[in-house]
Amino acid sequence: MFLALRDLAFAKGRFLLMATVIIMVALMMAPLTGLSIGLVDCNISGIRAR
Repeated sequence: MFLALRDLAFAKGRFLLMATVIIMVALMMAPLTGLSIGLVDCNISGIRAR
């Protein structure tokens, strides 16, 4: 535990950068998931219309 706290104290920028990247990827995945769900619904409705 001491080593982890010491590493956090000395490398704040690195951990902040990693957290920022993870948050940005999560925020990017939300709209992409919504778009893919919409495309799947359009494809299914085209099959059901026959």
